[in-house]
Amino acid sequence: MITIDQGKVMEIKRQNMPNLTPIEFDTKLKNNGLYDAVQELIKDNFEIRIAYNRATFFSRTTSFIDQARIALGLTDEQVDAMWE
Repeated sequence: MITIDQGKVMEIKRQNMPNLTPIEFDTKLKNNGLYDAVQELIKDNFEIRIAYNRATFFSRTTSFIDQARIALGLTDEQVDAMWE
């Protein structure tokens, strides 16, 4: 019998999600009602602001995305749905 670790499956799925250009990322934020919240989040955090403003692409598995997800009170599943 083969057991499937759903956490591992989701980790692999996230690693295979496409990178987003800054325009694609901002569009997804806007379409999901998160653009203003992200702008507010990065306003007072220098490191996160630099990561956001200087990014040439956004990867689903970067620490920036996870930090923003936590700060905004989003679940991994909510971010996954936005990414797809």
